[in-house]
Amino acid sequence: MANVKHVVYPEVQSLLSSLPNSDSNPCVQMPSSAVTYESGPPANSLLSYDKRIFNTNYDTDLKFYHDAELYVEQGQSFCNMLYAFRSISRAIPTIKENDPKTKLDINVKTFEIIRPEMDKIMDLLNYVNATSGFIGEILSRLKDAESSTVREDFCEMLIKLIDVMQRIDNLKESKACLRNDFSLYKRSFTLARAKIDTSELIGEEINQLQMFLGNPMYPRNIIIQQLNERVKGIGGCEEVLIEIINLACTKIEGGLYMGAEEKYCCYRSLPYLLLLLDGGEKKTGFNAFKSKKVNLSRVQKIVKNLPIVPQVGDIVVNLSECIRLCPNFDPDKMASAWGLGFIPQVVAENYNLICHWKDMRNQHTNFTTKMAKVLSDVKLDEIQKKVEDVHGGKVQPPSPEEILAETSVIYDTVFEGCKLLQDWTCHIIEMTAWKFQHPAKDAVMKERGCEYDFNNTDNIMSIAYERVVRYNYNQEDLSVMVDCISMIKSLSAMLLEKEGKLAPVLRLYMHTYVQNFVSNDLNPLVQKADAKGKKILTFLQQIQGIVVDYLGSSGTSAHKSIRKAIKEQEKSKGEKRKFNARVVGPGSTQLHLLRVMLRSMNDGKGRGHYLKDIDKKTMPLLEAFHKKTHFFPHMSVLSSTIQNANNLGSLWYRELHIEMTKCTQFPIEMSLPFLLSENIIHNIGDVPLVENVVFVMGLYNDAAAWALQTLQLQHLYDEIEAEVNLVFDQLVFLVADQMYDHYKNAASSALLDDGYKKAIEKGKGYAQLTVNSKRFKTPASQRHVLLLGRSIDMNYLLASHINHKMAKDIESCIKRYENSDLSLILETEKMLEVIKCMHIHLKQILEIDSYEDMFKSVNSDVNAMHICGKFIKHSTMTVVEDLLPNYSFNIHTNRFVRSPIIFQHSGREKDSKQPQGSFGFGPICTRAWDFYFRLSRGFVGSQHIDALVRLCGESGVELIMQACLQHIEKKLTDMQPYLRSLKEGLPPITLPKANYGTAAAYGFFESRLKQYFGFMDHLDECFRGFKEIGNVVAFCGMLEKSVSTKQCGEYINSASFLGVPCNLKSEYDGIVGATAGRKESVVGEERERSVPKTSFPDKKRFLPEDEARKSPFHQCLHGFVAATETYDVMPFVRAPTVTSRLLKMAKASHAAYDHLPYSQMELKIGSQLLRSIKAAVVKVGLDEDLEFDQGLESIMSTEKSTEFYRLFSVLNFLLCMEHKGRWEGEDTSDEGTGNESDPHVFGHGFAMCGSVFLHLFNQTCKFNMLDFSYHVIKVQEMERISSELKRVSGDDGPVMVDPILKSSSDNFVKEAKAQMDVHDIMMSALNQRETSNDEKKAEQEEKKAFTYFPPQDDRNIRSMDSRMKQLLHKKSTGEGLGSYRASEDQEEED
Repeated sequence: MANVKHVVYPEVQSLLSSLPNSDSNPCVQMPSSAVTYESGPPANSLLSYDKRIFNTNYDTDLKFYHDAELYVEQGQSFCNMLYAFRSISRAIPTIKENDPKTKLDINVKTFEIIRPEMDKIMDLLNYVNATSGFIGEILSRLKDAESSTVREDFCEMLIKLIDVMQRIDNLKESKACLRNDFSLYKRSFTLARAKIDTSELIGEEINQLQMFLGNPMYPRNIIIQQLNERVKGIGGCEEVLIEIINLACTKIEGGLYMGAEEKYCCYRSLPYLLLLLDGGEKKTGFNAFKSKKVNLSRVQKIVKNLPIVPQVGDIVVNLSECIRLCPNFDPDKMASAWGLGFIPQVVAENYNLICHWKDMRNQHTNFTTKMAKVLSDVKLDEIQKKVEDVHGGKVQPPSPEEILAETSVIYDTVFEGCKLLQDWTCHIIEMTAWKFQHPAKDAVMKERGCEYDFNNTDNIMSIAYERVVRYNYNQEDLSVMVDCISMIKSLSAMLLEKEGKLAPVLRLYMHTYVQNFVSNDLNPLVQKADAKGKKILTFLQQIQGIVVDYLGSSGTSAHKSIRKAIKEQEKSKGEKRKFNARVVGPGSTQLHLLRVMLRSMNDGKGRGHYLKDIDKKTMPLLEAFHKKTHFFPHMSVLSSTIQNANNLGSLWYRELHIEMTKCTQFPIEMSLPFLLSENIIHNIGDVPLVENVVFVMGLYNDAAAWALQTLQLQHLYDEIEAEVNLVFDQLVFLVADQMYDHYKNAASSALLDDGYKKAIEKGKGYAQLTVNSKRFKTPASQRHVLLLGRSIDMNYLLASHINHKMAKDIESCIKRYENSDLSLILETEKMLEVIKCMHIHLKQILEIDSYEDMFKSVNSDVNAMHICGKFIKHSTMTVVEDLLPNYSFNIHTNRFVRSPIIFQHSGREKDSKQPQGSFGFGPICTRAWDFYFRLSRGFVGSQHIDALVRLCGESGVELIMQACLQHIEKKLTDMQPYLRSLKEGLPPITLPKANYGTAAAYGFFESRLKQYFGFMDHLDECFRGFKEIGNVVAFCGMLEKSVSTKQCGEYINSASFLGVPCNLKSEYDGIVGATAGRKESVVGEERERSVPKTSFPDKKRFLPEDEARKSPFHQCLHGFVAATETYDVMPFVRAPTVTSRLLKMAKASHAAYDHLPYSQMELKIGSQLLRSIKAAVVKVGLDEDLEFDQGLESIMSTEKSTEFYRLFSVLNFLLCMEHKGRWEGEDTSDEGTGNESDPHVFGHGFAMCGSVFLHLFNQTCKFNMLDFSYHVIKVQEMERISSELKRVSGDDGPVMVDPILKSSSDNFVKEAKAQMDVHDIMMSALNQRETSNDEKKAEQEEKKAFTYFPPQDDRNIRSMDSRMKQLLHKKSTGEGLGSYRASEDQEEED
């Protein structure tokens, strides 16, 4: 094989070594590992086999200790078996076969299935008998033991054994399934006995089990009752039992326990120790309640202070009730003394976690501060380095005082932390025990949402567990429990995180403490014994031979004689002996033997083997050493101690209630860990923090560890895992919902106007719209949540839910917009802006998709086959199908208002309501935004068009414009036949003289145009077409104004980056952006912006090549290119290629910006619209009908004109006429009544369309001169002036006018003036449009000079003077307009 050369890059190595191997996210979970280990002796100190190497007189005692530990461990396994035992008989179906052979086979199979479980019960029976005999043997030994026997350890063993026996007894009584399974087992054995080989042996076992499970002599508590008989049979054990009771009380009062199980073991054993002590023969029996040897008040105080104690899981025991088993207990006289029937309020408060919460919070704060200070003051690494240097011979060993001074602070602090964990865990367990013993009542359950029918007895058992868990905790209980669990788990995490550094220091302290006591503290006693030749000297030699570790001593030198050690001590002139500094603590057997041997010298009660040889100064040292070393076995296995102290897995277990309710399992809504997690999410306040969710989920880790390691049952672990899968999914869903709601409320509140928000909050009286910060960042940043051995990326899961929810939110906004008109576009834009603002904040803590990608995906704008997305498509459809036909434009307010008559149905659903919940504007600000946008609903104005441009973009505007132009062509095509027929029916009309009056002039035009009333369908179609085309003109004008404003702002913002100079003072002495000299119109004509000329330089001098290189953007890019070309950043990256590509892209973008000012001026939507309208007219074929009249006469005819201005004059006159009730029966909007006038229905769009057509065909002047409506208005004005003159001159006579005609003419003039204002505005705006030079030349070439000649025959020119005189004469005579119209008709017939 060819040699492979390994290339090492020092830079890469240094870079990789600098990278962190763990994230910097806050730790909200206890550390966990797949492989557990212990850096200390085994948990059971008495199971070690190294005791064989120690030659002492306590080998027999050690054998008893060893057997007792085995019995305790075996009994614990039986307790676990009984607690998790579930009925098999319930799963076996009833035999329904009639065939005897089949029945026999089924019974054999049933027997084989149940046999393994019955074997376990048989093993339990054998264990109970063996343990009872072992307890009797220990009691007999202690009864006859000498004073040298150390009784304390035996008493401790008896406390554990009696506790195990009573737990087995209570568990057996609580499991009715044991007797059910045994009944089926016995029945199947009886029926299948012929096919069973060992039937005789099994029959004997069945008889034994029958007496064990259902002994008529002992209906209840058979195990304790038989044990009591055995103890009474021994006799003379009263002193031993009293000593055991006193030891249990001492351990409880002195806190000589580590962990909840050790604590409750002493409590649970007390009533049964009294049971064993009390009773006996009637005359000679011992009465524990009357004997002065028993400190009964001490026991009563303990029982009354903590009467309810947990057993296993959800099983609890009432100590006061257990006292009833004593033969000499009198309930009538002793009930109050033992707390039977009544629990004082003080005791109830002791079980209430809320009462301890503040103290726990203070203790947690103080301890974490103290722990941090100790770790900063005491350098753990330096202590270990000193020990290594001592072993390496680099430095002299320090004195014991120095080592103890440095390490005692660490030991005391860690010990205090372990005790705090124990106390806090006990408080939580005791609270749950109290709840199990005191279930919720019916009234409380109904108050907390229970909907069960309590009168129905069928479901009473099914709610037994809900009574003690689901409805037994209020919100405050759950919140405080969450906080306490978080304190326990966080403190455990802190200690376990430093366990690798703390454990060696603790072992160093324990080693130094033991060696200093044996080598130095016992020296005065050793010297005194050697001087007087006492027997204790040999005993002390044995002690030193067990544990001494002198400096530099070999394996044999440790057993030197005491005399030689004394001589060496005397030569050192009283200096303390030095010994090896080791980070290895004393072994479990060493420590146990040392404690036993020292205790045999003095047991603290005036008894001891060498009591007379011990002086008074040594007595306190022995007592202090015995108390101090009591916890050394626990501190030597720190990790196990911490794990046991914070284990709360029992909060999940519910085996007793599963047995009681006959349920397979309970739903997650009844699980206490889920209730705690749910409370965090739904009730985030000052107490429960959202990061505590992960701590609470750690309860499932505790429960799973107990199922696998302690109970060793796979099915329980499977149930926990199944619940965790459901709970965690639900939890992630709830956290994601709460996060979304919070950030949606925050974004919505931030975008709300401050003044408006303050006004609402002032009216409400509280900060309703103010959103406080919540600590979602901590749980959202967790990427390695350890749950049941799995590492879960919570950030990813939350991001997935947030992505889905945000997409649905965007979809709901678009869908609501699709079900509404264009007036809701402002709300839609603001909703999307809120979502975008929320996305910015969520993006900082979650890896969610980009907002643009989500919007495009929901908007269906990601496929190249789609020309536009949903938003642009609906906007286009809404404009064409709803805004143009159903809205009326008002040129004065520059708004589109919904017409009272609906001409075209949009086909969409009804307007959807405001999105509720998390969608829309969020739960808090929805009503505030709803009131805010009520002012912008019901119309479409410039602000709506601005929002449309911002949301659709320039490409969307182009599509909308294209659709509008197509709509114009369509309407012209639809109107073509109607306009042609109306033009053909134009009557010859000459304008009447003004001196006839307004009513006469109006009556004249009305009589001539009344023929059109028979063609209302034609008129309506033309009115609608003119209105929609006019609406297109108005809409495009508003569109152009918005687009140009947007582009101007973009250019001003980017001008400085392109190197365009900008002077603040303009040539008008104004500021850039001032409105001086601005010209605008509703059709969006080009504007003269009051921007200085320097801001918009000529195209020739706009950033030439040499000037472009001076721009900051260009210089920055070239600097970057030069740097990358000079230095090779990384040899495997082609930096020059990449940067050159970036430079090309930058130059392309620079070129695109080069023409920005001129592209704005070239954006002529108005001009393009006019050209498109004219092209559409030509395409449809209306140009011949709407342009000039090509008759024989070349002179303009004022009477028989068929040009467009005459047709539009007729249509305008008919529009302004009054038509009462002509819209009755039509589809009306919410505001329509059917009595509206035509101008109200069609708005100003009709006039705008006509003005545009007049402008396109150069008939504006003709229209202004010969319009019928204008003529009536002028006559009315002249009539008003004439009447004023007559009034001044005094010649103000009455004028006879038809009142109906007068009213109609007045209404007509009012509407006609409104239309004339629109015409004036439009014509003024159209005339002000500037055209290019090319357009002007084209217009000049098209213009022709006409020569007008008088007509050859003027006989057809009728004089109007005679007609007007005739009309005035008839008015004065009262004949009215009717006779005039009749004569007019007759004349036409003639």
